[in-house]
Amino acid sequence: TGVTMTDLKAEAGTNPSQISLNKASINLFDGSASGSFVWNVPQPDRTNLDFNGELNDITISSFFREYQVLGEKSIFHKHVTGSFSAKVDYHTVLDLYLDPVIPTTRMDGTFSMTKARIKGHPLQEKIAALLKADELNNIAIDKSTNRFSIENSVMTIENLGLTSGDIGAEMSGTRHLLNNNIDYKLKVFLPKRFGDRIASVISAQAVKALTQENGTIMLPLRVTGTQNNPTVRPDQEVIKPILEEMLKKKAGDVLKGIFGN
Repeated sequence: TGVTMTDLKAEAGTNPSQISLNKASINLFDGSASGSFVWNVPQPDRTNLDFNGELNDITISSFFREYQVLGEKSIFHKHVTGSFSAKVDYHTVLDLYLDPVIPTTRMDGTFSMTKARIKGHPLQEKIAALLKADELNNIAIDKSTNRFSIENSVMTIENLGLTSGDIGAEMSGTRHLLNNNIDYKLKVFLPKRFGDRIASVISAQAVKALTQENGTIMLPLRVTGTQNNPTVRPDQEVIKPILEEMLKKKAGDVLKGIFGN
C-alpha cells in the first residue's frame, strides 16, 4: 500500500486463498490498529478484506489521504488536522491497486477525534458566509463519540459536534461516496450578538422563535449539493413549525389578556 507499518504482532494463518491475522496489532500513521483481519484472495486482481477492531490516535490527514474510504473526490484530508480513534466493522472489495471498490464497502462503528480542526473547507466557508461569521472558517471537532456507517455507497454520520469559540453546531446526514452528493442537517448554536445578522436571513420573528431560554439562538440549516460545492440554506422544514408554535402561543396570550382566563 505504500504506507509504513511497524511492529506487527498477530496470530497468523494462511491457505491458498486467504491470509488471516487474529489478535493483531500494528503501528501506523503515528497511532495503532488492533483487532482481526482477513484478506481473501479469490482471484489475484480482485481481493476483499474484513477488519473488525480499533484504530487508536491515527493522524487524520495522512489516513484519509492514503485510504480513499470517503471516495476518490474527497478533499477532507487537505483541510483537517489532529488524530482520531475508532471502533470499526469494515468490509470491502479491493481493486488491482488495493484501493477500496466503494459500492462493495460496508462499515459500521463509532469514532472520536482529538485536537481535531477543520480549516478552509468549502462547506464551512459557505456557512461562514451565510452567517457573516469568519470564525467558522476554523472549527474544532468535539471529542465526543459519534456514530457512522457506510452502506450502498452512502456514508451516514450522526450528531457530529463542532465548536468555534462560543459558537457550537451539531451535524447529521449523508454523503454519497461516488457522486459526492450530500444532505446534511445542522443545528448551529449562536450567541445573541448574531441576532441582527440572522434576522436579515430568516426574519426577526423567526430569530425570536429560535432563541432559547439562555439567549442562545438555535439556527437549523440544510446543506445539499456536493461536498466541494455545497448549498447552505435555513431549514424551513424545522423553522416553520417552531415559528408557528410561537405565534399561536402569542395569539393565545393576547386573547387571555382580552377575555381573561
